[in-house]
Amino acid sequence: MARKSKEAIERGNQFSRDYYAKNTEACKQMTKAWREANPDKVRQYRKNAWRKRYSEHAAEELARINEWKKRNKSKIALGSSVSLIAEKLAFLEAYGNCCECCGDERFEFLTGDHVNGNGAALRRAGEKFGYDLYRKLRLMGYPKGEYRLLCMNCNFAHGKYGYCPHQFEANREYGLSAC
Repeated sequence: MARKSKEAIERGNQFSRDYYAKNTEACKQMTKAWREANPDKVRQYRKNAWRKRYSEHAAEELARINEWKKRNKSKIALGSSVSLIAEKLAFLEAYGNCCECCGDERFEFLTGDHVNGNGAALRRAGEKFGYDLYRKLRLMGYPKGEYRLLCMNCNFAHGKYGYCPHQFEANREYGLSAC
């Protein structure tokens, strides 16, 4: 089969442009009907087009993304901090909004504590912490018994010494165990 000349190809392209200009609505309806009748072909075409574009322009695309990140560091940081605070506040609400040991209610000091004292081992094993932990617990429906709410002082004391000084204060004053 003989190849078409560039002039013949251009004449065909010009005919298609002219036809589309005169029959725009009919062309759009035919295209829409074909896409609805062939969703797998459309999906495959889009996937292949994306792969082709990405493979041809991967370096430029990565450079564009990195440039945007450099220009918008404050937007990224603000979005992250707002999301973190929202997740933390929901976590605090679910677990009582105060330290189980000393009763401190300042959200800046409150943190999650592993009831079984196995937080370090879980983190070494890949357990999530911070925002990811708050999100995971929200998706699990904030399970009780595995985590509790402590202030940083009580949490640190439990982790470092295995007890909290509030335990001794409560025992001395009232003969009770606070933690």
